[in-house]
Amino acid sequence: MKAKIGNLTKEKKEKVLLCFLYLSLIILTIPRSLDSIAPKVYDGINILKILIFGVSLLLVVVNKIRLSKLTKNVIIYSTFLFLVTLLNKVVPITFLKVYLLNIGILLLCEVVFNSRFKRTFIKFYSNYFFILLVLNFIGIIWGFSVGNESAFLIPRAKTYFLGQDNRFILYIIPTIIGYYYLYEMDKNKSNLILMATTYCIGLISLVSLWSVAALCVLILLGLVFVVSKIIRKKINIYMLSIFVLLLCVAIVFFRVQNLFRFFVVDILHKSLDLSYRTIIWDDAIAMFKANPINLIFGFGYFDTMNTFTNLPVRVGHLHNILMNSLFFSGIIGTVIYFYKFYLIENKIYSLKSIRCSNSLTFLFIAILVLMIFDTFELYQIYYFTLFLLFKSSDFLEPKIDKSVKEYKKNNLIEPKDKVGIMLATYNGEKYIREQLDSIIAQTYTNWVIFISDDHSTDNTLEILQEYKLKLKEKLVILENENKFASAKLNFANLFEKVNGMDYYMFCDQDDVWNKNKILDLLVKTKIEEKTDKIPVLTYCDSKIVDEKLTVMNNSLVEYSNKHLPEKNLMKHVLLENYFPGCAVFFNQELKDKIETIYKDCEMHDWWLTLTAALCGKIIFLNEPLHYYRQHGNNTVGAHKDDSFFVKVINRIKKLFDLNKTKTTWKNYQKTVMIQANELYKIYSEKEEIKEKNLKDIEKFINIMKTENKFKRLFLLIFNGYVPVEKIRVLRLVL
Repeated sequence: MKAKIGNLTKEKKEKVLLCFLYLSLIILTIPRSLDSIAPKVYDGINILKILIFGVSLLLVVVNKIRLSKLTKNVIIYSTFLFLVTLLNKVVPITFLKVYLLNIGILLLCEVVFNSRFKRTFIKFYSNYFFILLVLNFIGIIWGFSVGNESAFLIPRAKTYFLGQDNRFILYIIPTIIGYYYLYEMDKNKSNLILMATTYCIGLISLVSLWSVAALCVLILLGLVFVVSKIIRKKINIYMLSIFVLLLCVAIVFFRVQNLFRFFVVDILHKSLDLSYRTIIWDDAIAMFKANPINLIFGFGYFDTMNTFTNLPVRVGHLHNILMNSLFFSGIIGTVIYFYKFYLIENKIYSLKSIRCSNSLTFLFIAILVLMIFDTFELYQIYYFTLFLLFKSSDFLEPKIDKSVKEYKKNNLIEPKDKVGIMLATYNGEKYIREQLDSIIAQTYTNWVIFISDDHSTDNTLEILQEYKLKLKEKLVILENENKFASAKLNFANLFEKVNGMDYYMFCDQDDVWNKNKILDLLVKTKIEEKTDKIPVLTYCDSKIVDEKLTVMNNSLVEYSNKHLPEKNLMKHVLLENYFPGCAVFFNQELKDKIETIYKDCEMHDWWLTLTAALCGKIIFLNEPLHYYRQHGNNTVGAHKDDSFFVKVINRIKKLFDLNKTKTTWKNYQKTVMIQANELYKIYSEKEEIKEKNLKDIEKFINIMKTENKFKRLFLLIFNGYVPVEKIRVLRLVL
């Protein structure tokens, strides 16, 4: 009974906390227009904001929540700016009012993201902001319908709901981010629809108003968001940010804006002409020259003409992120202020999913571009949005496979299952110890390593003998009379000679395995076998690393864009291999089907993939379970210093090396045809082969025999024989 009461009490506490989080978000982000519509109500809300700040701080302290670097950065910057404000005898009340609320929203976010409610919270705020945008949209239509040119929510009232200037986009961006996160987590298309609707409402609203700066950024954001889904290479967010910063400097100090006088004065910002804005910057620079010490520390925070009596031009801010920060807090404060952007960039760039990071890169850059024309420190939604971007990895990192986790939790693993690890070696003395040690450290221990050495000329065999003494029967060294001179033939030899196991793995001599690699792949495979005892090939993701195991990319699958297709698998694997052999794990049933690896195939792992697709199932475990080492003796085209542009230039160079390109493409055509023919020849008469798969192979062979190249290209595309990089279909034709 006590347990039940305890659980009930806990549930009530959680419900109270959730209600507090929801109400706090509404109160902290409520539109400032309420001040004009209902001043007394807004006064009451300001009191509630103070209470929320206190309660959030209390929750952080009581629950011993470790604040993120972003929140710490804002607190340090706020403290520094407050001291500068006091030293310069600027009225501090407005500063406290603004920056305590900024810290308050971050403390609230810290509470949310350290609870189990963060997913629920995302749904709530996405829908809440979406409702605000819809109401604002209705207000605009209503305003125009009654002949109110200002398009206010309350006709002819001197106020607006979400803002008719650039701040309107502050509600659009977090709404888009929220629905984007929800889509990436659930793959629910309704979230994409809501995301698109948010974007359209934003476009129509900004067209109706005079916020052309925000409109231009939103249009650009939409275009690059689409492009980001096409680009394979991770976009360098740091380079884009530096470009935006240089643009800030150029606009202020080199008068770049004068080149766009008509656009800026007559379109972009009708309430402030170009000469007036330039005077503000000139006066600010003159004040720095008159007081050089303030260039280092700043003049302190001001908001209106009443809070800073020495400012020559009475404005709330300097309409530029760099000038604003320099004027408030000098060089020291600016460095602290911009450090938070660096923290966010790190989080976005570290995402395993390239497409996710590209999309978020453009969302982040959109905010920075807007800050060139305006500044948003006054608004808590600005800091809320930055926190969402900072925490992006919490939602977009590949999740641990729940089925694997549950299977392991319930102790459904059978230690009797023996795993055969097939390791091919050749002159591997530099890395072989690390690989063998990582296998010895595996959490699943019922394995045997079978090693085939291709007549190494270094100390590889001596090292293997050393480990043989240590591991005894758990390490078997095969004797080979002939030299293979290729990894393919060496692995084919292992495949043919190693038998008597329940499951099998290929192993490269220079990789390093995660300690749970065997266990996780075994569990994933066994889960699949429970439903149907058929040939199963399971493969995992890999981290691409350099010689010293420094991570160059967190996901080989994302880097190479080799996501396992959900449909027409046979058609796809006929054209390209999807994963390296060192990532695979397969059962005895698949090995029985293959018997031997075809000697004229491109690679042993590709032949394994083809057979698995034809006869059984291919399963992907979305976790990087080993380090895939890149060094001078191997390549997957993953190099740490490769930028997107370098990669494009290299491809163009290769394309214009006509003789080499022609040879490469001819060899590719020959390879896929040989493999398809041999596969059809071996399995066309066997039972338990899906007829559709055989027909796909037969159709492909017939299409490739078509002499007319244009007809062949049409038939390939029409019948769905298209690689991941669609342009590569030309290799099958030219």
